[in-house]
Amino acid sequence: MSFHAPKSFFILSIFIDMTHIVEVASKLESPSQSLSFVSHLVWLLWTTALVGMMVMISHAIEFDTLDVTVIWPAGAATLWLFIRYGPVSIVPSFLGMELYHLFFMGGYELSFPFLTLANVIAVIMAGHVYLRYGGSRYNISDMRSIMLLVFVAAIIQSVLASLLGNIVLSFFHDLPFSTSQKLFFRWINADITGIILCCPALISATSFQSWSPARSDYWPPFLVMLGVVLVMGGMVFSGFAQSLSQFPVVLLSMPACIWLALRRNTAAVMVCLMGVITACLFLTVLSLDTFSEAEFIALQSYGAIIMTSCLLLHAIRTDRDNAIMALAQQKQHLEYTVQERTKELQQQIAETQKLAEELEQQAKTDYLTRLPNRRAFTEFAHKELQRSARYHEPLSLLLMDVDYFKRINDQFGHSVGDGALIALSKLLGDRIRENIDVLSRVGGEEFSVLLPNTDQPSAAEMAERLRQSVEQLEFEHEGHRIVLTVSIGIACTKQADNFEKLVGLADKAMYRAKFNGRNRVECAGESV
Repeated sequence: MSFHAPKSFFILSIFIDMTHIVEVASKLESPSQSLSFVSHLVWLLWTTALVGMMVMISHAIEFDTLDVTVIWPAGAATLWLFIRYGPVSIVPSFLGMELYHLFFMGGYELSFPFLTLANVIAVIMAGHVYLRYGGSRYNISDMRSIMLLVFVAAIIQSVLASLLGNIVLSFFHDLPFSTSQKLFFRWINADITGIILCCPALISATSFQSWSPARSDYWPPFLVMLGVVLVMGGMVFSGFAQSLSQFPVVLLSMPACIWLALRRNTAAVMVCLMGVITACLFLTVLSLDTFSEAEFIALQSYGAIIMTSCLLLHAIRTDRDNAIMALAQQKQHLEYTVQERTKELQQQIAETQKLAEELEQQAKTDYLTRLPNRRAFTEFAHKELQRSARYHEPLSLLLMDVDYFKRINDQFGHSVGDGALIALSKLLGDRIRENIDVLSRVGGEEFSVLLPNTDQPSAAEMAERLRQSVEQLEFEHEGHRIVLTVSIGIACTKQADNFEKLVGLADKAMYRAKFNGRNRVECAGESV
């Protein structure tokens, strides 16, 4: 194995700082949405440079045998470009890899464009499947996107690129089957590791919606990443790591990775996980004098497995937070719906009660004179009888009937008769005690007056005043003066426990007044 430490260290530092570059670059829209040739050109330049730099990083650590790259971050960069920008990203992906082959490989071979084409075809297939089945272009925190990226897109891209690449190399270099078989699995491991470590960070870091709006969520992950790198670096350069072998040193990153995976800021989590795991792998390699291919592949597998575990853990945390948020929103919506429905029901109840009261009032009100009708008079009379009996107070009842009312209807018409009744009811209402006596229309031309706390002599005086007032009422129609008179019967009781008899006595007194000549007042000859 040949390991280029100075070159690798320099490239790795550039790779860790790539987040700042792609964050600025992400402010540019897709070139298909841009109207300026300059914006097209700027987008093409920075995406091509990104792919070329990723290829350079990939070749920083490689084995002498066939120069097989162990980790291939370039696959992650090209897959991210396709996911973010679509088929137009094929151009910078192809240019970036070919420019590296042309200027940095120390000799251009005819197989290089075909190898680049194999990688591009694999990216197109993997990216298409990822997007086709619901993978996110801008956020990698949900379980669906992580599962599609790690277990579908990464496998499709690595297997297809390895298969096509082996066909190209076998054709141009006439490789033995055993070598081609070994190369096939190395290539798959390299692509899968690069995609799992780098693609989530690229997707999240270049999307503003993946960064938490709370500033307190920014710095803790980066401080933890810096602390882990410093501790690991101190162990390596102090010589302590050599006494523990590579695996205990690398495993020290596990608690930090778990802590990072449980943070809310997806972009910071992905970038810091990539930085911690990549730095641990890099520092582990630096700590060993000799390093076999099997040991490197073991570390490579460790990085991929830990990153995958952390991605799934972060997705579980994110889905849990989203479920809690959705539940809270549903609860809030339900409370709002219940509150609004309660208001509607209360309003309906109030309207129904109001309507019921209006109907009840209409049922107890005479439609013509707007006085209480017989039903209302009966209910009120029963209540007054009970009160009179309880407090031993007298209660008097006046029943009156308009004399010769049928003649008025026959001579002048029913409309004139109705007008006479309205005028009569207004006159009677003005003459009785307000809020004490109760005037009602109990028949066609019959009226009643209930006089609480009034004995028979007082009731007779009241009845006589009412009779005189009616007699003096001036009601004219078409120049004809219409004279109204009433016959009034009075009944009084202090017992007030027999409403029917009280009404019967008043009715008999009223008919006696009619029999005795009308326009007069008669009192009941007996008390109840």
